[in-house]
Amino acid sequence: MFQPLILIVDDYLPNTDLLTKILDADYSIASADNGLSALAIAEASPQPDLILLDVAMPGMDGFEVCRRLKQNPKTVGIPVIFITAKDDESDEESGLNLGAVDYITKPFSNAITKARIGNHVRQRQESKHRAAAFEELQVAGLVYNNVREGIILTDANNTIVAVNPAFTQLTGYKAAEVLGKNPRIL
Repeated sequence: MFQPLILIVDDYLPNTDLLTKILDADYSIASADNGLSALAIAEASPQPDLILLDVAMPGMDGFEVCRRLKQNPKTVGIPVIFITAKDDESDEESGLNLGAVDYITKPFSNAITKARIGNHVRQRQESKHRAAAFEELQVAGLVYNNVREGIILTDANNTIVAVNPAFTQLTGYKAAEVLGKNPRIL
């Protein structure tokens, strides 16, 4: 069974262990203890479906990691949730302005944290499914418009709702002449 991948980025191992214990039944977990490792994991395949990111880390803080993730075309779509002990409204605002989808302060409720993470992972998966469906429709549209066979699309009442360019070339009918009519006119 497929489990979404969550990347936990925290330099304090007990935090990573706690989050892993909360989430590992429902998710695959990857972890990083610094910003550079987090960026490398985020670009690798498979990419995380969500990143849980600590704000205060030595070297590169979570804000800089988020900034770089959102500037990179490969990682811009990965949702980021800041998880931090800092209860500072301006930090929360900064994180959200950088593109984070949520901001959770410690200590946190395991159940609420798990529910928030679940909601964001589901939204990410739905977004991926919509993008894949859109791509399939684009390919189907290219085939429809470029195939040499004439195609008529009708609705449930057998009314013509669309024709492709090959149809107009083969029959001599313009699309406007047949749309809304029954195919028996042919």
